Amino acid sequence: MTTATTFVAFAYELRVANSMRFATLVLEHLSRHGINLHQLTVQSDWGTEFVGPANAKKNSPFVQLLEQVYGVTHRTIPVATPRCNGVVES
Repeated sequence: MTTATTFVAFAYELRVANSMRFATLVLEHLSRHGINLHQLTVQSDWGTEFVGPANAKKNSPFVQLLEQVYGVTHRTIPVATPRCNGVVES
């Protein structure tokens, strides 16, 4: 299920650190408003700003932040499915 809520941020670089800052802001906002974060799933594409390098042996710091700190499930869209990009990027 997708939501009708939109959060927008701007950064000069596509980096894991910027994705982590944005996720922290959004998740803290949701938590302050009574949303149970353990029921959420964050979906992203396979960009290195989310999942890190393709040859990584472990989860990226972004995924670790979501799953270990906030208890949110992280999922990626299937590779080479542009029809799914509209959902994760909107």
